[in-house]
Amino acid sequence: MKRLIALEKKLKIPEENRSICDGELRPAKSIEIKATRVDRLNLDNFGRPVTEKENNGDLGLRAYISVDKKAVDIKTEDVSILKS
Repeated sequence: MKRLIALEKKLKIPEENRSICDGELRPAKSIEIKATRVDRLNLDNFGRPVTEKENNGDLGLRAYISVDKKAVDIKTEDVSILKS
């Protein structure tokens, strides 16, 4: 309505020929929202929450996968074969 009134004023339309709005605004309904604030989560690159255990630098790769120590043990004899 405001744009129409502004346009009519710029076009210098007489007052008796201008548009009139008979509508009335009703009071708005009040809505209350209650919430509790949650502390900010630490997230990894994929958006998953990170706990203190996973964020600890001492764990390294073992924080994400389990390593079987028996399967990883390499004898010094095997290393000398790989070098040659």
